[in-house]
Amino acid sequence: MAREKRVRLLELADYGNVRVTPGNTVQLHNIGISRWAAAENVFYVNVPKLKTHNLGVVTLCGKNQQGVMIPVTERHLCSDAWRATFGRDDRRKQGREWMRVEDHEAWQRTIAHMHWDVFLACQPDFNVVEGIVGRDGNTFYLGRNFPTGLVVAGASMAAVDLVAAHLMGFEPENLVYLQVGIERGLCPPSINDVNVHLVRDGEVAGPAGLADPDHYRADPPFEVYRDIPADYAKKDLFDEYDPNAEDFQITA
Repeated sequence: MAREKRVRLLELADYGNVRVTPGNTVQLHNIGISRWAAAENVFYVNVPKLKTHNLGVVTLCGKNQQGVMIPVTERHLCSDAWRATFGRDDRRKQGREWMRVEDHEAWQRTIAHMHWDVFLACQPDFNVVEGIVGRDGNTFYLGRNFPTGLVVAGASMAAVDLVAAHLMGFEPENLVYLQVGIERGLCPPSINDVNVHLVRDGEVAGPAGLADPDHYRADPPFEVYRDIPADYAKKDLFDEYDPNAEDFQITA
């Protein structure tokens, strides 16, 4: 597509970074951000895919910002969050047979703080969650494709993520990433606090906003395979799971 549209693609790591110390951070305090993303004369558009993740539960605008962290060695936040949550012990070498749901949620909370820390260091000018075909499961090879036909866009990263998560079937009550953003005063507490508009064929439908966003909610909702014993038994590479299995964990 880039060739067809004559769009120049850049390797952000080739252009260096700036170090940002935004203040009010919890986990990351001196953050390397791509010079392109941080430049005042660049309009930074953050474009994640509408999908789930085995740790973050959703891969939306906040997690997608790991891509602007330079050097690349500093963007491995899943591993960094593990060490910050559990320390350098041998349990990781033993797999995750020991991990309980509360352990996983503690890990989620750590990486959620990291994502909001990066947000304080670098705020996109515009955010577009592309969900024409979304995907659930564990973000890698287990999951289902969801042809939702949806694109969620807006200037506020937090509001876009809140609405996109809602349309996937998640709320702050079962999504630690949103809980942390709300606790830190960075995310609206509810979709009712966001003015959502429907845009179809380039036209905004109704100046007062979308009356019922639930009309566009995924049915069935997106489901998450978190790769812990409480979840659906792991299958072979590229096997599809059975979404109707009784032992499948629906929410995070």
